[in-house]
Amino acid sequence: MSASDRRDTQRIPPGGTPGYTVATVRSGWRVSDSFTLTAAVENVFDEDYRIHGSGVNEPGVNFIFGAELRF
Repeated sequence: MSASDRRDTQRIPPGGTPGYTVATVRSGWRVSDSFTLTAAVENVFDEDYRIHGSGVNEPGVNFIFGAELRF
């Protein structure tokens, strides 16, 4: 890391960005040939983490629902 990055402790903690593990669960169900439902839960355990150098923590638990209709 550059000297200016090492001094920027607001964005990058001393010792560097800590590692993290984020669990995501996704599923889908094809109801028929033309209709599909999907659902996902991102960051299942509500981990507090940030991508290296971003200075912004990523969002907590996120729920996603979708439907697709083809005709």
